[in-house]
Amino acid sequence: MINKLLNTLKKQWNKRNRNDKNFTQKIKIFLEKFQPPFDSNILIWEMGGFERILAKNAIIATAFKLRKYKPVFVICSGTPIACIQRGFDQNEKVENWSKRCKDCHKSMVNTALKYDVEFISSNELINQTKLEKINNLSKNIKIDEIKNFIYEGVNVGKISLNSFYRYMKGAITNFKDIKDEHLEIYRLYFFSSLVNVELAKKTYEIYNPKAFLSSHGIYTDYQPASEFFMINKVATTTWVSGYNKFNHYFNSQLNQQSIQLTGIKDKLWREIINLKLTKEHNKKLTDFFNTKYKKNQSVEFLNNKFDKIKKINDLKKLLNLNNKFVVCLFCHVNWDAGIDNSLILFENTNQWVIESIKEMLKIKDVDWLVKIHPSEKFNECIKGTLDVIKENFNIDNFPANIKIIDDKSTINTLGLYDLIDCGITICGTAGIELPYLGKPILLAGKAHYSQKGFTVDPENKLEYLNYLKNIKKIEKLNFNQKELARKFAYLYFIKRQTTLTMIRKDQGHWGDLDISKISQLLPNNNKQIDILCKSIINNEDFLTN
Repeated sequence: MINKLLNTLKKQWNKRNRNDKNFTQKIKIFLEKFQPPFDSNILIWEMGGFERILAKNAIIATAFKLRKYKPVFVICSGTPIACIQRGFDQNEKVENWSKRCKDCHKSMVNTALKYDVEFISSNELINQTKLEKINNLSKNIKIDEIKNFIYEGVNVGKISLNSFYRYMKGAITNFKDIKDEHLEIYRLYFFSSLVNVELAKKTYEIYNPKAFLSSHGIYTDYQPASEFFMINKVATTTWVSGYNKFNHYFNSQLNQQSIQLTGIKDKLWREIINLKLTKEHNKKLTDFFNTKYKKNQSVEFLNNKFDKIKKINDLKKLLNLNNKFVVCLFCHVNWDAGIDNSLILFENTNQWVIESIKEMLKIKDVDWLVKIHPSEKFNECIKGTLDVIKENFNIDNFPANIKIIDDKSTINTLGLYDLIDCGITICGTAGIELPYLGKPILLAGKAHYSQKGFTVDPENKLEYLNYLKNIKKIEKLNFNQKELARKFAYLYFIKRQTTLTMIRKDQGHWGDLDISKISQLLPNNNKQIDILCKSIINNEDFLTN
């Protein structure tokens, strides 16, 4: 998803001639005036090849420079070969992969130079002898031994498999389905994971960083290094974009077995659980949902534009619903490593959907909706969830009480929430949003919001299927549960998102630093930046809003 989006944005920026010739000079002059002597290093990982992400990290790096920390960027020069930029849908021969690396590296270097940040390229960190040794291992290891392979404490086997699934875009989501024609790609992602561990090891030896910062935190490009630095007790923070423009989730990573893209740790939850929500708090939540769903202004939706919210009766007519009780299963992208890093009650998301539908077919007095994730249409999935459903069922013969809402649907999700009586997800946003609106949610996995008092949390697959059989018996949320859900929503959607207010508004979420606002990066000039820098150093999740 993100590589397609950012590559499109890159072209748009070139057309808008965003490069201010004086930009770099202005940064240098500002730093000459305010930058103190450095006393320790911060390592920033840029092995994914997204120059817009590097630009965002460079803004944070500038703030660190003003606080005595020397940021050093690690930039990919094509050494790992297999990366997040690749995809089965691109129909690109492996022997041509490296041809793109030169331009990608050049773009990253130019952005680093533009922001006047120190960087080192991956080819400078690993010698040919080491690469040949890793290459021999990746080519000769038995396929069955890759999956659980541990290297320098890092679970490179799992990372490689998740990255391979992402490359295949849903064409393969089970290890047993890997065929001989897929082995070269699978081995290359294993090679990439090993290389990234070695790069992390070398930079650790050279720079002895106080903290480590990376986007994503998953896939071969980011997860091997994230795990390595966690193992070696370096404060490790990863980030992803938030829901609204200029917002982000920064997450301190403490457990290499469970890297969270977003979320709230128990410490933060305990800090706010006794908070009494005021009119102002509730207004902020209302405004957030209006912006996201009614104004269609969420980064999450990419190019999706939804219809205006329909009345419940109008939606029932549109979907031809006849029962009084309506349940929606919210599907996930079936190759997303964000799901793979979560604890699921099933083998994978495909099995979850298939077994759930099998149970739905037995229950006639409920209207079942199966909503395909809208991101599938933007990711050019080779085999999406709907394809999996069609492989296992004749959907033309589905009973009238089972409806598929495909990824091209423009039905507004907020209107859908109003319609349904209960939702089902593994760890999707619906698990927060529905309880916030007073509706129960059944989980098929362990989400970051599980066990907080407002979700239905089966312990295993059999327990989940039993809940599904008795879905109408799931009780509506009581007052206390609704209050917990609203507090969590407030904490997650409002307090946990960090807004980078110094990004150029005319360039949108992935814009450059607004040079006229560079003083916001100084200590004590922007509360969110102060908290962000402190929390990255101290390895703490934090509240900045």
